[in-house]
Amino acid sequence: MSFAKVVGHGEPIKLLKRAIFEQRLPNAYLFAGPPNIGKTLVAVELAKAINCEQSDKPTIADEVDCCDDCEVCHHVDNGSHPNFRLIWPFVPKLDKTLKKLQEEDPEFQVVPQDLPDVMGGIIPIDQIRGLISSAYAKVTGGKRKVYVLTSAEAMEDPAANCFLRTLEEPPKDTTFILTTANMPALLPTIVSRCQLIRFHPVPREKAFIALSDEFSEIDPATIDAVVASSAGRYGWAYRLLQSEAALAQRSAVLDFMVSLPNRQLFEGMRAGEFLIEAAEQWWLASHEPELAARLLKVNRDNILRTQMNELADVMLSWWRDLALLVTCAQDEKVINTDYLPQLNELVHNYDSRSCRRACRWIQEAKSHLRGNPNLRLFAEALMMKLISLAHRR
Repeated sequence: MSFAKVVGHGEPIKLLKRAIFEQRLPNAYLFAGPPNIGKTLVAVELAKAINCEQSDKPTIADEVDCCDDCEVCHHVDNGSHPNFRLIWPFVPKLDKTLKKLQEEDPEFQVVPQDLPDVMGGIIPIDQIRGLISSAYAKVTGGKRKVYVLTSAEAMEDPAANCFLRTLEEPPKDTTFILTTANMPALLPTIVSRCQLIRFHPVPREKAFIALSDEFSEIDPATIDAVVASSAGRYGWAYRLLQSEAALAQRSAVLDFMVSLPNRQLFEGMRAGEFLIEAAEQWWLASHEPELAARLLKVNRDNILRTQMNELADVMLSWWRDLALLVTCAQDEKVINTDYLPQLNELVHNYDSRSCRRACRWIQEAKSHLRGNPNLRLFAEALMMKLISLAHRR
């Protein structure tokens, strides 16, 4: 990967290239934007472009990039370069499991940017202290230290205050990059000491073209539906298309939505079980199988809540499509284009009020998932509500 291969984000990359070319890199950046759109990817590419050994000296800012092939680029990619650190929120139980796996197999390695994003992760003060200690050390190789804090809003209060003191007296030859999908959750004093760069969703057409080239074996209608469902989150769409099993789970959830008018209320319990099973299978399909199974065993609740949040997004897109077709029959604006025939067949089962109610229930469910609900009761209640909406004619 290099700046040239990043899909979208032309303006942020243009600003970063100019800063490197003019040697005016700030002590801290704040990359703000929706999750899974490429903020961390661009941060890693920035670290490579700054320290690359082989890239030619650019004559204009647009030429700034990494070679993506030298030793420095490879070490940054796998997280082993001494002047590059990537801090990722972690759930304590999952972190203990990863350490145990590394003790059992010294060759077992997990690149930080490949770690699964699990709801409830934190960045504790010990991680920040270790980062700061490293930041004040002398540069040992390359040109500049680059330290990335992903989901920086996950810093605990002591960690955030500790990091703030570092920004007030920043170390030399070091750039911190904070990424966030929830900027209001960060301390205003931290935000004020960072150069803000906003990241926007990748345009649908651009994402479709790139993903069609990457996954030429997949039906274009499926790619288009996944891109539309992603709402510009290119990373989310890419990971889903990478796994046939994950795509199958999306189809299973949508097939279940198709079947709702033919189900009775008492089937809500079985439907809730289906939802939990789908979340588990989606998790196992989206990550390295052995690692995913081990992590699921030690922290099933957090993982399933994370995956059910993604399933809720799929269901939300379904009811949004139904609402659109019920009210104005605009096929061209449908998200799940590969299910357009089924959607059109279901229009007579619902009215606009029912569709809006379903969307509201699913949005409320997504917010409740960040609490600590009983997952089985939670899933059963939601599915019973959705089953109740169909018009029995």
